[in-house]
Amino acid sequence: MNLRISVRISDHAPDSDFFGIVTADFMSSDMRAPEIEKTIWQAGKCHRERGWPKITVTGIEGTVSDGQARTSIAAIPRHIGKLMPADEIVVTKRLPRANGNFDGFEIRAETKATRLMLDLRLTAVGCKL
Repeated sequence: MNLRISVRISDHAPDSDFFGIVTADFMSSDMRAPEIEKTIWQAGKCHRERGWPKITVTGIEGTVSDGQARTSIAAIPRHIGKLMPADEIVVTKRLPRANGNFDGFEIRAETKATRLMLDLRLTAVGCKL
């Protein structure tokens, strides 16, 4: 697996603003290996009244191999007024986990044609003010 993921983040709070596209590369020699977790963005400033940032996946590109089969992925979300992409990204929110030990939420990005699923987890980290 060799993937590049693009994520749009919009995070606004008093005294702190961030809006942009963050890219992350994921490489693994075994698709059956445990989940790959990586921090792709962290707010630069702590603020008590901060809400959750808005996040969405804007692009997935790369290759995935399973034995001898190799699949190329070039997926983007649908945009009004543009032609339908050959491989569309559909983003959905996921329900909180049943055990209640997770302080945050998840979104799932799935490509329609290549059926790749990517879970993004947004977590709150305590900070000292």
